[in-house]
Amino acid sequence: MAQIVQTAGMAALSKRGAKSSFLTVALRAVSVWSDRRRTRTALTTLTEAQLRDIGLEREAALEEAQRPFWQP
Repeated sequence: MAQIVQTAGMAALSKRGAKSSFLTVALRAVSVWSDRRRTRTALTTLTEAQLRDIGLEREAALEEAQRPFWQP
């Protein structure tokens, strides 16, 4: 739901001619960073079976979770 709200907000900015404005770029970056932080944190809560389902070992998941949010 939050993703829909963020996307709708950015679409509204684009319609007003702010398509390549600094604010639009900044909002997109913050959105990407937030998603990375959330998903990397979620990796630490997965069970061994869930990690197997996505093809990761615990060590790799923990390594990914420790990466800074700004690194892809």
